[in-house]
Amino acid sequence: MLRTRGQRYSEVLGIDVSDGETEIFKWFVASLLFGAPIYEATAIRTYECFEKHGVLTPEKMLKTGWNGLVSILDEGGYARYDYKTADKIMMVMKSLIAEYSGKLGFIHDKASDSHDLEKR
Repeated sequence: MLRTRGQRYSEVLGIDVSDGETEIFKWFVASLLFGAPIYEATAIRTYECFEKHGVLTPEKMLKTGWNGLVSILDEGGYARYDYKTADKIMMVMKSLIAEYSGKLGFIHDKASDSHDLEKR
């Protein structure tokens, strides 16, 4: 990425991961989108749709609901993986809120070691 574009994905998306929990969560959302076998441009466009709609917290994602997530995913061009990705996002957000009060940093805090962190 650095060789072809001259910047990291986080920079392309305007995410400063050194700026706390909110920005780290944005990067987490982007990583979920980049995790599907899709074009990078589609993942970037879809992330921008989440940003445009202000759906970049665990609570807002759950409040948006499955249908709303599918709509945002489709708007970004994620149509082929929209249902599966919406399912995954809903599952992850429910777990993040229930087990870690919606804070990614708490996952790290509760992990006993690197293996436990990876498992969580």
